[in-house]
Amino acid sequence: MQINIKNELLIINILSIILILIVSFFPDIRSLRLILGLPLIFFFPGYTLTTAFYPRVSDLNTIERISLSFGLSIAVVALIGLILNYAWEISLYPILTSLVILTAVMSAFSWYKRRGLIHEEKLCLSIDLSFLKLDNSNKLDRVLFSIMIIAIIGAICTLGYYIANPKVDDAFTEFYILGPDGMAEDYPNEIALGEEGEVILGITNHERETMGYNVEILVEGALVNKIGPIELDHGKNWEEMIGFAPQQLGKLQKTEFRLYKIHKLGNQTEGHTQLSLWIGSETLIAKIVNQGQEEVSYQINVTDNRDQATGTQEAGPVTLVSGKEWTQEFEFATFEIVPLQLQFSLYKGETIIYEENIAGDYSKLHLWIDVKKS
Repeated sequence: MQINIKNELLIINILSIILILIVSFFPDIRSLRLILGLPLIFFFPGYTLTTAFYPRVSDLNTIERISLSFGLSIAVVALIGLILNYAWEISLYPILTSLVILTAVMSAFSWYKRRGLIHEEKLCLSIDLSFLKLDNSNKLDRVLFSIMIIAIIGAICTLGYYIANPKVDDAFTEFYILGPDGMAEDYPNEIALGEEGEVILGITNHERETMGYNVEILVEGALVNKIGPIELDHGKNWEEMIGFAPQQLGKLQKTEFRLYKIHKLGNQTEGHTQLSLWIGSETLIAKIVNQGQEEVSYQINVTDNRDQATGTQEAGPVTLVSGKEWTQEFEFATFEIVPLQLQFSLYKGETIIYEENIAGDYSKLHLWIDVKKS
């Protein structure tokens, strides 16, 4: 059986446009994205390049043309990725745009070169399935071709599986300090008493969710600056010049930068109450919004469950009319190396409508500075 495909360049470009529309307006249809995306990566670019340089049907046989299309596509995608890494960025839309434009340009070039050919020489993509019948002639070629097709299909299916079920990397936050010039050097190591040292503080969120952060700067255990909360979406970066002023004279004073992850919890509870929690260093911030139509009375109880200190702090009751909000901050004692371990309870009237155990988390960076007289 032989399959003849005419105007295959038009079909390729229509499928590319459909893929753009699906990615832009129907991103949740993963199956269609996968079905159309794999050919765009592994076949379309190489095929249009092959037809541009070998437009005659007699230039290459079907096996050579298909094999060259797969090979060129892989090479072209790798080259585009390298160029995007330096010129733009490697992400969905830059890669998709680059491949679609390349495919369209090569298709136009191929169509132009075909115009001058006689009808018999014009390329018509033909797939002769009878080739797979193993008679005595060219038996080895047929076996090798069958193995190649099976290998290509297996590779595409394997890649499709890993794209559809990506391995989830460990979530983490990148926390760093740079010198005033934005380099990992020239950190302040000598400061006059009463003056400020300056560093560039940087945070990058790789937690796969929106996170908040608090930063505390301590010199010899004394808090000298506090920054936050800083809210970052996944993959976003924050950098800012931060100052800190030592409070006493001395050499090799330990300057500690503590980063506290703030888990922001947004919850809809009964009665249209919206709750957001921010847990930072030794602080818990609760924000409550009454989204109902009636006045509501709220009360908060927060219990510190760490071994060094136990006790409950209460706030409220506070009455909120519709659309009003209440923000309450709770502060707790600082214990070295021991982050917060709290039990949070929100009351609506006398009924608990939300309760959760919350733990803080933080990372540390250090500098050692000499503090001299001004």
